[in-house]
Amino acid sequence: YFKKFQYCGYAPHVRSCKPNTDGISSLENLLASIIQRVFVWVVSVVTCFGNIFVICMRPYIRSENKLHAISIISLCCADCLMGIYLFVIGAFDLKFRGEYNKHAQLWRESIHCQLTGSLAILSTEVSVLLLTFLTLEKYICIVYPFRCLGPRKCRTVTVLILIWMIGFIVALIPLSNKDFFKNYYGTNGVCFPLHSEDTENIGAQIYSVTIFLDTINSWVVIFILPINSALNPILYTLTTRPFKEMIHQFWYNYRQRRSLKSKGSQKTYTSSFWVEMWPLREIPPESKKPAAFTDPCEMSLISQSTRLNFFS
Repeated sequence: YFKKFQYCGYAPHVRSCKPNTDGISSLENLLASIIQRVFVWVVSVVTCFGNIFVICMRPYIRSENKLHAISIISLCCADCLMGIYLFVIGAFDLKFRGEYNKHAQLWRESIHCQLTGSLAILSTEVSVLLLTFLTLEKYICIVYPFRCLGPRKCRTVTVLILIWMIGFIVALIPLSNKDFFKNYYGTNGVCFPLHSEDTENIGAQIYSVTIFLDTINSWVVIFILPINSALNPILYTLTTRPFKEMIHQFWYNYRQRRSLKSKGSQKTYTSSFWVEMWPLREIPPESKKPAAFTDPCEMSLISQSTRLNFFS
């Protein structure tokens, strides 16, 4: 029995060595469970696709409050970072598949792991702060509708900038002081700080408890935290009335264009059908030309007959 599962790699002659995993990684794989390996790809695809779709579609909702739309787009950007984080973890899991213990130490100390972990913290903190801001904004508008406390453009932009600045500061502080935080993001294979039960590094433990407030385990990192990023586009955009109205308008315009095209094609087909069934007879060129009279007697007789018919 060892304190860390990585030490089992130094005792290959031992028949049974415990622990063989830390709840996240094993000696062979970065993600020990097949459920985690599948779920990390599913959630990363759903999160990235859903948030990018909302970012692209939000500008086309005309009836939407522009300031609220800016906040939602900012929230989608923060949630999309969580999808990128999961994608990176899944990619390195494939890279180290079957021989993770050989690369575990270098991976956890690498700049890739540090940046990936800071990306997850940035996404989590900004997403929580933005949801808090949106909730307070709605609360003020509902409880105090007749006071001048509504959102303003300058105020909203300032709050969004402050939220992103706070997120960057929280994510980068552990990288600024290695002596105090040690290897803050490299304590596990997924590069997510889980120091709430770490008694060796008191500084990292206090910082993690301050950020996350209760104990977080590895399954929460893979299953619970990304769910928030995946569901935010559904809750704040896809199920709202303006978005549904926009989808109905797009569908109505599409059906109108299809009907116009079908009517135009039917007219063209009908006209071409009648032309093929009853083609126009060509008039001989001789009949199109006026009659040529070369005899002056004939011309005089015709003119006289015309005059008589006119007077009669």
